[in-house]
Amino acid sequence: LNWFVGKGKSCYCLCECREHGYIRGRIRIKTTDAGNRMFAIKTIRLIDEEEAGKIREMKQDPEMSLIPIVVLTADDSAELETLHLGASSFITKPFDDPEIIRARVMAIVELAESQRLIRATEKDDKTGLYSERYFFEYAEQTRRYHPDWIMDALVLNIDHFHIINEVHGYRFGDLVLEHLGRIINNVVSEAGGVAGRISADVFYIYCRRQDDYTDFMERMSTELNKLTDHMTIHLRMGMCRGGDHAASLE
Repeated sequence: LNWFVGKGKSCYCLCECREHGYIRGRIRIKTTDAGNRMFAIKTIRLIDEEEAGKIREMKQDPEMSLIPIVVLTADDSAELETLHLGASSFITKPFDDPEIIRARVMAIVELAESQRLIRATEKDDKTGLYSERYFFEYAEQTRRYHPDWIMDALVLNIDHFHIINEVHGYRFGDLVLEHLGRIINNVVSEAGGVAGRISADVFYIYCRRQDDYTDFMERMSTELNKLTDHMTIHLRMGMCRGGDHAASLE
């Protein structure tokens, strides 16, 4: 049986091992003493292919992936496999003092929350591109880790974007930004570099030097204008040739 909601705050699954018979998995949702945080404890007796598949499914689910997984089991040989599959921590029987386990679980929950906050702030919610702060951080990392790359800095914006909002509405304007964000991300990923949305319709791109930025722009414009057939959306771009690794990106 696949995972299903049982009594209380628990979920269960049931699988069968040819050697050991039925195996039950259980996930319990717990609340901290303060009552302001929740975490999940997953208990299993053996790790088999079926249970491994369950962990993969949990980590692929956008909502469930935010919940740290703590595996409690008597099979200490499965630690490496479960960690590779996405478990946050692994505790084997016999268990330590309950307070030690509680402290370990709370440390895992706090780490997961910190990572979630970082993910929430590093990307722009409309375009999926980096925010201004993280754009410069990742651009600096790119320059530091690839000193042999010749990089260029680009500034891109939508011509008369405010008119698009006024005439066609902010919902359509947001759709344009979302679509352009995906286009920029695809193009920059292929070119090698990073991109960020700095303000309303202003985007920064830091990428490896291209032979012809005219083709670069035409490709983005063509893809962007597939969004609508009742108007033409124009892009504008400014460029600063790189090469001076001592200069500040800002």
